[in-house]
Amino acid sequence: MTDVILSGIQPSGKLHIGNYLGSLKNFVELQNKYDCYFFIADYHSITEDYEPKIKPQQIIDLAKDYLAAGLNPKKSNLFVQSHLPEHTELAWIFNCLTPVSYLLRMTQFKDKSAIIDLKKTVAGSNSPIEVKNKDKSLKELDLISKSTDNKALQLKLNKILDMALTERIEEVGEKVTHLKELSSLYKELNNLFKLQKSNTGLLTYPVLQAADILMYKATAVPVGVDQDQHVELTRQIARFFNNRFGKTFPEPKILHTETPKIMSIVEPEKKMSKSLGDNHCIYIEDEIDAIKEKLAKAPTDSGDATSLGAKNLLALCKIFSKAETCHKFTNDAQTGKLKYSELKNQLAADIAGYFQSYRKNKKQIKDNEVKKVLAAGAEKAAKIAKATMADVRKKIGVR
Repeated sequence: MTDVILSGIQPSGKLHIGNYLGSLKNFVELQNKYDCYFFIADYHSITEDYEPKIKPQQIIDLAKDYLAAGLNPKKSNLFVQSHLPEHTELAWIFNCLTPVSYLLRMTQFKDKSAIIDLKKTVAGSNSPIEVKNKDKSLKELDLISKSTDNKALQLKLNKILDMALTERIEEVGEKVTHLKELSSLYKELNNLFKLQKSNTGLLTYPVLQAADILMYKATAVPVGVDQDQHVELTRQIARFFNNRFGKTFPEPKILHTETPKIMSIVEPEKKMSKSLGDNHCIYIEDEIDAIKEKLAKAPTDSGDATSLGAKNLLALCKIFSKAETCHKFTNDAQTGKLKYSELKNQLAADIAGYFQSYRKNKKQIKDNEVKKVLAAGAEKAAKIAKATMADVRKKIGVR
């Protein structure tokens, strides 16, 4: 039996080479082996700040990216998440089964809302915290920092966290003045305060993701090794539902795909991301001159093949250049003969050449053509989604 695959990408602007290698490239390969459902995750994309006026065009542009990269609507199904209301309906039902504690443990939520494990930091500290105002919450925090009784410390810490995670967060506020040795605690408190601004969608994002996957009874989900946690939660939610209402959903397996970690051009210690700025990214639609300009800013240490900048350029060379070209530059780097200007120019040409057919294809795809593909995809997906929800509603007793 052929596995059913489901995956999606958020429409949030231009795709960089990391997006392509981590997702699109794999999608094109998977469509030849599996029954594939690929979607544009527009509901997921609104959990962070965005511009409503440009969202419709971002959706169309991302669909063009899928098609220009080689996704074939005859081999796989492409649709927009918001075109099927069943996704959010199933997500609500899953919300009613999923413990909040499971969601608070999700790495992505911690990263995006800037939550760090405050408990561990405080538990390891015996130094006092200076305070400006001796209100109730700050006195508690001061006592916590002085405590050597771990059990009592945890109880007090939980009390402070309860205050911080409710409307009384201002009681903890920015009144803490950190000592040098408690700078990490101070930063983590500030990060905790940011939780107040985090929307609920950011917390329940993985539940909607589980609904996306299980709606089509997907049996495998293609992910990088750093994304296992979300699939594991989906498997757990499937178990919650099946145990409560009877066998309904498969527990999808993790399908690890080759996803090289692409680093920032100007800060090679960081992962490439649009949030860092355009100079950090090489977009798959960039022409050679734009790529050259960006690579020119890549840091390199003359004669040092072990620097992060050099390693980053050589890693890109290994992906986008011919084997003999990469071998030459690697040898030159190891022997101290490498001319980085030569490497950067060659790499720019190779990256531009790699995506030449993609750029040509995208320019030829019209908006109306894309809309027809998405409409057909939604129609096909809707047949399965409606059947799934009819079964789910009956089992949970609402219809």
